[in-house]
Amino acid sequence: MAAADGLGLYLSALDGGRLRDGVDARIVCEHHEDWAVIRGDDAELVSAKHRDPSNGVFSTLNQLADAGGLAHLFCRWYVLGELPSCQLVTTAGLAAGPAQGLEKAAVFLRDQRLAGEPLAADGEHEQVVWDFARTLQQQGVRR
Repeated sequence: MAAADGLGLYLSALDGGRLRDGVDARIVCEHHEDWAVIRGDDAELVSAKHRDPSNGVFSTLNQLADAGGLAHLFCRWYVLGELPSCQLVTTAGLAAGPAQGLEKAAVFLRDQRLAGEPLAADGEHEQVVWDFARTLQQQGVRR
């Protein structure tokens, strides 16, 4: 997936088959599985999780925060001034319900951020965002 993100950066840097001048984009990989997609001053933190089929899909907010690494990702986001966008990629997928609801809320909030709008979960996403915040608190995650 990091290679796919890198190829996406390359594709977006092309103009008529040639690299545009001044493009500042790169992938920074962690030793094992996570990476950051850097475009100029903008960054997206990506947490990758491989799950064996016997473990099944992520179905609860607790699983996403703990085994899915979202609690750690949240801490990195906060330490970096709440500036980067974040993404979880997983081989397992997400079950219908709160897990998919959180994914939809994250996409909605990322679109707001990239559009330069203030982050605010609307009625459709508000409950799952509050539930996830409570999950982080229960796991002892502090801002």
